[in-house]
Order: sequence, then C-alpha cells, then structure tokens
Amino acid sequence: MTDWCQDFPRTKASFPLLDVLSTADSTNRVVSERDTGSDEHRVVLTSHQTAGRGRLGRQWLSQPGESLALSVFFPPLSSSHLSWFPLVTGACLVGALRASGVTQAQMKWPNDVLVEGGKLAGILCESLPSGRVVAGIGLNIEFQGDDEPVPGSVALSGFVGVTHAVVDSIVSDTLVGLRRWSETDPQDAEMKARALVDPVLATLGQQVSIHEMDGEVWSGTAEGLSPEGHLVVTTSSGVARVVVASDVRHLRQ
Repeated sequence: MTDWCQDFPRTKASFPLLDVLSTADSTNRVVSERDTGSDEHRVVLTSHQTAGRGRLGRQWLSQPGESLALSVFFPPLSSSHLSWFPLVTGACLVGALRASGVTQAQMKWPNDVLVEGGKLAGILCESLPSGRVVAGIGLNIEFQGDDEPVPGSVALSGFVGVTHAVVDSIVSDTLVGLRRWSETDPQDAEMKARALVDPVLATLGQQVSIHEMDGEVWSGTAEGLSPEGHLVVTTSSGVARVVVASDVRHLRQ
C-alpha cells in the first residue's frame, strides 16, 4: 500500500497544533482530551483508528493504512454555526476532494460523502461540555485486497492516484475551508453554509426513505433544508416533515 501517512507540511502550515499518531482508539476522544481551554485549533489524525465511531452509534471499521481518521478541535461556536457545522464539514471535504480530482464526490444528508453511490467518507461532530466542538472525519484511502471492509464503501485510490501530497492537500483544504466558514459573522452563517452545502448535496430532489429512531419508516421527496440545516421531506400526501436525526436512505429513481 501507498505510504501516504507521513508528515503533513501543508496542513501543519495552517494548523501548527497538528499531531500525527501511529494509532488511536478514537481521534475524537484524543483531541477532546487535549482541551486546554485555548481557542486554538488542534488537529489529530492517524492511519489506524481502532475504535472509530460513526453517527447513530455505528462503528467505523478499517485495517491499518486503509483510511484516514481526522479530528479537529474548534473553539465555542454560535448557535447559528453549530446547527450547520456537520453539513459544512462534509461540504468542505467534498470541495477538497473535487479539487484533488475526485470530481464526482457529493454529500448524502447529513454526514456521508459519496462517489458513484459508494461511501467514501463519514462525518461525526460532537459538542463538549466546555462549549467547544470537535469535527471528526473518516476517509477511506486504499483498501487491502479486492473487498471493501464494509459493503457499499469505496476508497480514494479508486478515483485518483493516492500520494502523500494528495492526502495532505485534501486535509489542508478541508480544514482551511471549515475554519474560514466558522469565523464568519453568525448572522451570515446560514447563508454562507447554504452556498457551500446546496451545490454538493445529492439528497436534494431525491426520493428518500426515512428510518426513525422509534422504528417508523416513511418516504417522500427531499425538498430542501430548514434554517437549521435539517432535511425537509414532503410525503406523497403533500405533508412537509422535518428530519432532524433519523437515518436517510436514497431510493433508486
């Protein structure tokens, strides 16, 4: 496999508090424990995460060297920023991937990055008791052998040549874009978030099925996003329902 996880000079130039670990159970946990009360952005990444977590309690499974696990620590954000933070994190990653040659990268609401229908990356953002926020990213880089570790997943190497410089560029561009948006005036947070998210969100206009936490399953058309970034789905009877934390699946059209 490609030795892509070395130093990250481009990322470190913008984020001096960068730690590259040989292994970690969870980069979100590691970076959270390094909360010193400073408003500086701290970044932790590894090519071997042993207890990665996804949304809704799922696991992020991979072998050493197969994926990038990255977490970045942000100072307290306004409520306007917080509600859009996971979506903007994904949108910034999609932008970085497209700039690196993965031109078909797009988002599935609220936290998956897809290429040709396969999952390339996932996002997990967490708020801490201190008010600070952690953005976690899991990005598949290069699978060992012919089988994906999780059915339906794809790797970066399937769409672009994987090099140390390419991965460094994707990380740097993602984090710089996210930090730039986080520093906007709270009154402009939603408008600027929509400008980043709407063009890359494949869920909009799709027929989707919604799997609620209580077991209810229903379907409709994803019409748009609420002022908080929640998904607005219109049922076949014309009722608009707002989806906040459910599992959303695209239906074939």
